[in-house]
Amino acid sequence: MEEALDKLLGARFAGDATAPLQKFLDGYANRPELAPKTREFYGHVKSHLAKLGSKPLIDVEWFDVTQTLDEIGGRGRTAQAARSMLASIFEENFACGMLPRNPMKAAKPVKYRRANKQRAFTMEEVGFLLEALHQPPFNRLEAMVILALTTSMGPAELYGLRRCDLNLGAGELTVNHNLIRPAENEYRAMLAPTKEEQRERPLALPEGTVAALREHLRREGKLLAEGDGSEFVFTSPDGHPIDHSNLSAKWWKPLLEKAAQIAREADPLFRFRTNMGMYALRHTAQAIGSRSGVGMDVIAERMGHASIETTKRHYFDAHALDRQRDAADRIGAYLTSLRRAQ
Repeated sequence: MEEALDKLLGARFAGDATAPLQKFLDGYANRPELAPKTREFYGHVKSHLAKLGSKPLIDVEWFDVTQTLDEIGGRGRTAQAARSMLASIFEENFACGMLPRNPMKAAKPVKYRRANKQRAFTMEEVGFLLEALHQPPFNRLEAMVILALTTSMGPAELYGLRRCDLNLGAGELTVNHNLIRPAENEYRAMLAPTKEEQRERPLALPEGTVAALREHLRREGKLLAEGDGSEFVFTSPDGHPIDHSNLSAKWWKPLLEKAAQIAREADPLFRFRTNMGMYALRHTAQAIGSRSGVGMDVIAERMGHASIETTKRHYFDAHALDRQRDAADRIGAYLTSLRRAQ
């Protein structure tokens, strides 16, 4: 009995097993050590477990878990996170003696493998993308794309950028926040630190990016708004904080379609990919930095990675494709020489 009590006191997700599972899910998803974006992600995962969460913890059976994970279906990462949450909760309560059995032992595992796809635009695609940005209405947020491509800032960091974060006279800015929308109130935007261990990230800007930002602020009537330090640099047309879903549907996807049209007009055989998300700009910025001769340590610093190993693990070697093309040219030239010799 004393051993079980000690386990319970030291447990993080254990408690009265007659309480609804939702109570335990809330405790798991709102751990104080989690970064804001991670808590936001777990909030979305919880929304897929709402039906199961209404049941008392002790009444949840393995087939309930299996059915729920099946209903999540093709959302591989979400299903994997949901199973991880449930496994931690049930394993701890079983170990503490709060449950007579652990239903997760019989629940089927979730197989998830990240698709091995190109996550960055090619340099040719970047050219067509920049050309499309010069045309209305896409030019309204042209500076945001240029900023992403030259700084490796992610979408949430771009949305959360404020006037007080800019120092255009010195050609620099500071990344301080992400703009997020909590799962419990997705219509309320709020600023959250980019990372728990790194509150801000200073970034030097190329002259062209500074010029693009100045033009954007002038066009939006914000260039002289020095007194309002909380004003966002990039907003919706009505001045509200950017909603990623709306921006993606009403601006980003049409921009890609326009770039694809320009590409077809320039070369009917060129295939511009229109299924890329905005986060691809961050990956593309890493490739541009690598091709420009910037060291991996500096790229990691600009991306806000605590370790260069993170950069190496998640981002491809931008020179690899160049080496492959060089190899293809050499092989093709050699084959041509053999054909002429015959």
